[in-house]
Amino acid sequence: MNTKDAPPTRAMWGDIEADQDILWAYESFGEKSFVQILPRLESNFLIEVQHLAIIPDLVFSYYAESLLLFVLNHCESEDDFLVNLGAFVDFTDAKLENSPAVWKEFWTNAMELMERCANRLSMEVVHQGIRQELSQRISAICVLIKTWGGDWVPMNNISLWGEVPKN
Repeated sequence: MNTKDAPPTRAMWGDIEADQDILWAYESFGEKSFVQILPRLESNFLIEVQHLAIIPDLVFSYYAESLLLFVLNHCESEDDFLVNLGAFVDFTDAKLENSPAVWKEFWTNAMELMERCANRLSMEVVHQGIRQELSQRISAICVLIKTWGGDWVPMNNISLWGEVPKN
């Protein structure tokens, strides 16, 4: 499922009333297209990206792609791009821990977007340490996807945002 498809249906979200966090995510994203969620992302991406760690597997790829497209196409300043890309990678890593097959499917389909992130990152004039960490994490994602086989091994213990909530 990608952003060219229709948004995920209510049925794909499952029993949203059973989990307050999923209900919160549904209220933000449920049955909405990228264009419809764009104002929410523009107003507070760092809050909205947290949904990636908890949304149901069936809707993850659609909204993860939407958020990554936002980072690539709507973060004009270097600071916004770096902060939002770091947060995006952190919260998609939470999905890796809980649903590795879903994570792998998303990143396998999003490799072109990840290459665009890496290219933009290489052109930004930023603190070397931040660029290096994000570059390493992007490289680790690419390596993990290319060599996937068996158990997941953590990419690193470094997070730009501290501990990421687990589902």
